[in-house]
Amino acid sequence: MELIARARQALGGRSAWPRLNPLDTAFLDVEEADRHSSLVIGSVAILEGPAPSQAEIVTELAPRLRTVPRSRQVVRGAPLV
Repeated sequence: MELIARARQALGGRSAWPRLNPLDTAFLDVEEADRHSSLVIGSVAILEGPAPSQAEIVTELAPRLRTVPRSRQVVRGAPLV
């Protein structure tokens, strides 16, 4: 609890960990209820030329992911107190 109190104080009283909004929570609940369901939004692009290998894609994207804070966040359950 001490860690949370120090984090809130450093943030001027704001929560150190943002809570999910109701829509995000609903999506998470639906996905957790059935392991075969997925509410992920995706896209497909059709490009000319040879497809890059998985290694080439990882090499290109890995350094960029580190700069996107949202990609490092993990959803964790919190007790109802």
